[in-house]
Amino acid sequence: MSMRFLERLLRTVMLALAGLVTLSIFASIAAITQGDGGGVPPAGRGSETVEQTAAASVSDEGASGANAERPDARAALGPVQDAEAIAEAAQAARRSDERWPEAIAYALLSVAGLLALGLIALVLAVRQLRRIADALGAGRTGASSLP
Repeated sequence: MSMRFLERLLRTVMLALAGLVTLSIFASIAAITQGDGGGVPPAGRGSETVEQTAAASVSDEGASGANAERPDARAALGPVQDAEAIAEAAQAARRSDERWPEAIAYALLSVAGLLALGLIALVLAVRQLRRIADALGAGRTGASSLP
């Protein structure tokens, strides 16, 4: 096997590893940010907070001028809506926890690719330095070993 062929093969492998590292970094970032919708609550049911509902009911009471006592706004919402909100928050946390192992796997793949790239670059550099040293040593004796 020719040395030029080996060099070309190693350079092609380095290009493939560079692409693998780039794609794994992108995949790691995508795995971290996917699925949460940027923190925007869904429209419709549950988009209004308890405090907003309570403030709306207090302003309605003040606008009507009724002095009759009304039940607390949180009690009016009922425990069912509170349980649904807790369940949705737990499910969102679970989805977030499921994303991290995938992101870590992609990040480790990119680190392994970078280490492989560094090792191949080191082998090529040592090989080139050895050729230079051989050429300098042969120059002192009068014979040339360069092709």
